[in-house]
Formats: sequence, C-alpha cells, structure tokens
Amino acid sequence: MLLAAGFAGLCLLSQEAAGQAKAQKGDAKPVPGLMTKKGGMLHVPSSGPVIQVMNAQKRVPEKEVTEVCQAIESAMRLEIRQAPATKAAKPMAEAARMVADPKCAAAIVVCDNPDLPMLLVAPEGKWALVNVAALAVDKPNQEKLTKRLRKELWRGFGYLMGAAHSHFEACVMKSVRNPADLDALPVETVCPEPYVKIQQHARTIGASPYTMVSYRDACRQGWAPAPTNAIQQAVWDEVKGGAAPTAAKKTVE
Repeated sequence: MLLAAGFAGLCLLSQEAAGQAKAQKGDAKPVPGLMTKKGGMLHVPSSGPVIQVMNAQKRVPEKEVTEVCQAIESAMRLEIRQAPATKAAKPMAEAARMVADPKCAAAIVVCDNPDLPMLLVAPEGKWALVNVAALAVDKPNQEKLTKRLRKELWRGFGYLMGAAHSHFEACVMKSVRNPADLDALPVETVCPEPYVKIQQHARTIGASPYTMVSYRDACRQGWAPAPTNAIQQAVWDEVKGGAAPTAAKKTVE
C-alpha cells in the first residue's frame, strides 16, 4: 500500500508540474537513452528555487557525490544543483549562506570537520551537513568510506526533506548511531515509502518537480527543439510536415 501510494503521489505531482512546461520550454533538454516511437523524452526544468549540494571535502572523489545527486534528482524529480566548492571552514555558516540565496530551496554541505558529527540536519534552517571526517573515524578503506558517504548523503537529503524512519528493510532511513550502523544497511538509497512526504515538503519550501514531456508532444505543442536523430526527425516530419528550420537546429545542445 505504501509503495503504491508513493508512486501514485509521484504521478500526481508530475501532472501538477506539467503546467510549468510551456513557461520553461526554452530550457528543455533531451534525455539520452529514452528513444521511443515518441522520439524520447525532454527534461523540462522546473521554475523556482532548487536544492543545492556543496562538496567541500576531498577524501571521497567528487564523482561519487555527483552520482548521488543525479540519483536523487532522477528518483524525486527535483532539481539538484551542485554549488561551487569552498574550503567550508565553518560548514554551518556556509550552509546558512547558501540558503540565504532566493534561488536555493535547501542546502546540503558535504564537509571534512573533526569537530562535527556524521550528520547534522536543521529543517528550520533548510540545511544539512554530511561530515566525512566522522565517517572516517575508524580509518576505513576507500571503498567502505565511499559507501558510507553515499548512504549518509541520501539520509541527509531524506531527513532534510521531511522523511522519517522507514519500516522497509531496503532503505537508508534507519536509526544510525555510528559508522558501523551505516555499513550494516543493505542499500544506499531511500525507498519509495517517503517519496510523497518528500515531495510535499519540497512544495512548502518552493521546490517544484521538473516535468518529462515526450518529443512528439513537444512538437504538437509547438516548442520542440530541432531533431537530433533519425527517430526525432521522423516524428518532426509527421507532426509538422517538413524539415526543421536551420535556426532551430542551432539551439540543440
């Protein structure tokens, strides 16, 4: 029941976001790997503030943080942006500075500070801190440290966005008292159970879900970017009855 409710909630929220598509149509970008008879899907960015993640540590490669950000964005359909890194000598002050920007709905700082715990979450301040120094306190190998950071980043996002502890075994939203508890978690991500709560909380802080629109529908609505492959060209010709104008082709990334 809870799984079904989570997925149903996402569908409803996606429909709610559809009205933003035309307003943001100029920013629509093709999503690779989703090529169908409809010409694939376009990612239409949402309007309003986004969730920002700053990686201010170097013990775990940047790409690991990026992969988690991309996974969160894909699962939640919320815009996640990585902010330029700073030394973040005072991570809490840095997080507060980030959320002071009207374009930032909430902030997560990944820091390396020996004086802070593994995870700090301030829902009222709209920020969370993930501390790699505390995750590395028992000197784990690189693979174990990386997995810990990935799990804790998901947990920080979940708690920051209104999720509570989950009853599902395959979920990181569990009570964690030390790094070993993180190691014992069988998965690295949040399960679908709290998706609706997260989306509801996102709306309260101004973060709207992005929209996915098929290339065929974008052609019908009159704002599709120029085709970038034979399938999209066939869809364009069928809907519009002719080749894409040269000027339009220049807008495709």
